[in-house]
Amino acid sequence: MLALAACGGEGSSGRDTLVNTGCGSDCCNSTCCGSNCSAQPGSFLDPVNYPVGNKPLAVAVGDFNHDGKPDLAVVNRSSGDISILLGNGDGTFQKATNYDLGGAPSFVTTGDFNGDHRLDLAVADGGGNNVVSILVGNGDGTFQPPVSYTTGTDADYVASADFNGDGTLDLLISAKTGAIGILLGNGDGTFQRSILTSTPGTTPFVAIGDFNGDGLMDLVTATGARNGESDSGNLIVLLGNGDGTFRE
Repeated sequence: MLALAACGGEGSSGRDTLVNTGCGSDCCNSTCCGSNCSAQPGSFLDPVNYPVGNKPLAVAVGDFNHDGKPDLAVVNRSSGDISILLGNGDGTFQKATNYDLGGAPSFVTTGDFNGDHRLDLAVADGGGNNVVSILVGNGDGTFQPPVSYTTGTDADYVASADFNGDGTLDLLISAKTGAIGILLGNGDGTFQRSILTSTPGTTPFVAIGDFNGDGLMDLVTATGARNGESDSGNLIVLLGNGDGTFRE
């Protein structure tokens, strides 16, 4: 199988290299370099730390400045902001630029919400403010000021998909309080009022897919315990109706 490892020494670039672990621990990038491998296949080099805001909780990856290199977006719960770190393409990142959000952000996802082929950000506020904030990307690594939408439920998690088949990205909000909200996108970076679906137990994280082959996006969520809460463990599948609503 293929694993990411760093290979150094003579005949190697010294950068992260895909290693074919099927040919043994002394083979880096299909070229044997013996003990010159600085990391065994399937392992990583020591972590490099980058300053961001206070209490970072979640990170998303995307090319925010169209240079073909992955960048990072990090939500910081205690400082109430989001940090953007532009990638240099060699595994390092530039100094963070912070955008104030207010509240207590808990999760972030990326998507082109206004159809301009530039990545935007959607940030869930898990601090009880019941909002999701949209930061429209300028395509150069900077973002416009956030615009917030009421979710109708606590917003611990956010994801994007086309839930009503109109070719426009919509937003999914979920919370440990047991509710899922869908905000249908208008295609211009704005969103409609949240459509709520109640779920039993705690449902902070949701997976999206077409589970019954009808071409409509469905949801699956686990109702396990979180933060000491005691809920019976179940897996719930919600089939999509194609209009932003769901059924069990």
